[in-house]
Amino acid sequence: MLRTREYSELCAWLADLSDTEVLAVLSGAEHLTVGIGGSTARVHGRGTDIFVKQLPLTAIELEDPTSTANRFDDMTRTQRYPVCCTGC
Repeated sequence: MLRTREYSELCAWLADLSDTEVLAVLSGAEHLTVGIGGSTARVHGRGTDIFVKQLPLTAIELEDPTSTANRFDDMTRTQRYPVCCTGC
């Protein structure tokens, strides 16, 4: 139960961060790798390491960058950005 409680507390902390605070946390990130889907990093918060996957926004997402709507409902799994995996 300790792990579940720590996870819940970490999620609550992250959810309460403002955009400015998120950027401040990310500014101290340790960059790990760059791959086909974006870059990865590690930040430290609330006493634990947090894995960060940084994905570039698509043109559609840039039209309204604060929206959480799924604009890709009509895409099949093999068409999802950025990786095409035929037969998935």
